[in-house]
Amino acid sequence: MKEIQFWTMLACFLLLAACTTDTIIESNEALPDAATPSGEGLKDAADFPIGNIWAAGHPTWGNTKGTDLGGPNNQWTANAFGALSTIVQKQLQLPLEDELFVQEFNSITPEVALKPHNISISPDSIDFREADAMVAFAEANNLRIHGHVLVFDKSVPEWALEYEKNDVWTEQQWEDWLEDYITTVVSRYKGKMAAWDVVNEAGAPLGGGLNPDYFWYKVIGPDFIEKAFVWANVADPEAKLFINEFGTEFIPVKLRDIINIADDLRSKGIRIDGIGFQGHIPLPVIMGDFYALKKAFKRVADAGYLVHLSELDLPVNVLGYSNDQTELQHRIQRKKYNDIARAYIAGVPAAQRWGITLWGIPDRNSFYNTVKIWFDLRILGGDRDFPLLWDEDYAAKPAYYGFRNGLKNIEEGWLYPNIYDTQKTMVALDDKESKEMDMFFEHSKSFLMSHYGLSASEIDEMINVAKANLSEEGLSW
Repeated sequence: MKEIQFWTMLACFLLLAACTTDTIIESNEALPDAATPSGEGLKDAADFPIGNIWAAGHPTWGNTKGTDLGGPNNQWTANAFGALSTIVQKQLQLPLEDELFVQEFNSITPEVALKPHNISISPDSIDFREADAMVAFAEANNLRIHGHVLVFDKSVPEWALEYEKNDVWTEQQWEDWLEDYITTVVSRYKGKMAAWDVVNEAGAPLGGGLNPDYFWYKVIGPDFIEKAFVWANVADPEAKLFINEFGTEFIPVKLRDIINIADDLRSKGIRIDGIGFQGHIPLPVIMGDFYALKKAFKRVADAGYLVHLSELDLPVNVLGYSNDQTELQHRIQRKKYNDIARAYIAGVPAAQRWGITLWGIPDRNSFYNTVKIWFDLRILGGDRDFPLLWDEDYAAKPAYYGFRNGLKNIEEGWLYPNIYDTQKTMVALDDKESKEMDMFFEHSKSFLMSHYGLSASEIDEMINVAKANLSEEGLSW
């Protein structure tokens, strides 16, 4: 807990600094916000791959179930993670999706097309239609493909949950099925997938090693990770193999656990090439601090692994205090996207940058707006969030430009554009915005207290540590 407290302290300084109405936070000069020139996109701003997801339901659908399965305690229900959320609620404008993808990105990750619940229709039947369509699109447009995902306990097929519930199979039968499944899927795309997320979200939520409630841990045992990486390596010795996890950006204990798991695999002669930080950052001002992220990325790079920021998005309305994206939310989001891109560059040597993958194109199709669990958190009434770089009409938001500048390693400060006004001005918060930031801070503090067990005094103490860290970086408060 002390380690969590230390790094959360570091993350809080930007939030409180922004609350000071008479302070202007300076930045380096940034590029002007021009419309993206023809032929230039995010991929052209970076010297490493920039990716996005092949959105669920685009253009075909293999399974009739359109959501991650395996609800609480592995009991599947239609609404466990939002019934049919990835098909029915998504409003894809396919020509725009395709045009933006080709212009802006050079790497593609399937959102759902290769998740086990989507393609494993029965124990002996796999539906590859949507995955094949994605591969064809990627090959036609010279996109790198990052395979996602082989083992994930929130994507367990409905039939498998029923088998486990009714004790149909022995441990050996589960192991045989998973080996055959991984071998079949990876072999089908051998030479086409640049990498695979072999295991996803297997760590205990707040650290402490593997999650013993993980589906595959329960039916096979704790060595399911070793076996999955061995089977994937045999099926495609050239594809890079990753373990992918959430929360490691801002929970150092959990990051330590994931590095230890990877190191243990290597000590046994099992190949693992990289570690993925998902990058779902629901409170970006607190959890998206440049210095904390830089240090987290560097820890993985120093351990000798490729680093993938694999599912990046920055919701700004997770508690639901607004119904439309406010100017302050735009300002926060732009700044933090810029910080995150620069932290990745600062923390990861060029040879180990597997890339940054964004988790969606327009806000309306983000999983924050299509999955029930996120609606349940919006206790203040807001009915949507705004986590991505394009708005509901596929127009680039201020965050797009902040992120693009960050990919060029150009630092931005608290730039304050109007929602779609491209002129940047360096201004302090006015009274209205300061009150909104105070409210944002109070809600964020409540979130930290309830989810991480911190007291108000502990959060206040974080500021002193943040000042010390800034001083070490040669900066003043």
